[in-house]
Amino acid sequence: METFNLNAFKAIQKKLVNNNITWVIIGSYGLMLRGLSIKPKDIDILTDMHGINFFNDNFNHNIKKNFSYSYLKNSRSLYGELGFWGITVEIMAELENKFHNKWELHEGLSHITQIQSNSINIPVVSVDYELYINKNLKRYERVKQIESFIDSKAIQVV
Repeated sequence: METFNLNAFKAIQKKLVNNNITWVIIGSYGLMLRGLSIKPKDIDILTDMHGINFFNDNFNHNIKKNFSYSYLKNSRSLYGELGFWGITVEIMAELENKFHNKWELHEGLSHITQIQSNSINIPVVSVDYELYINKNLKRYERVKQIESFIDSKAIQVV
């Protein structure tokens, strides 16, 4: 993990852990932390309403975009942005993805695994759930990357 990302994480992680906030890294940053060759442009965090309120109250000096409902073509959520050392941290709650013309609640908070990077425990969504999300969002290039990663890990275990 690069130094500026590590600093961003230390600033976030310590407060969240000390206050028992439920959160998970989703998207490309979590995949990069696992070892995929991806260059994320930001850090995506999924939390619940309690977490949104905590971010709003405790990181108000870092807010780049106030929390509000955001509606995109294939996703909608309560959304806000924080900034740490030039890194954008996107915070979401009540995230839903549109699969096959139906909205489905993102269940990342039910698919948390812990990884350790530079002595920091980081909750990330499971690789299997990332694969599921990317398949249903028809992100075929990302699906190939994740499947190759899973295959390479399976070969290492043998």
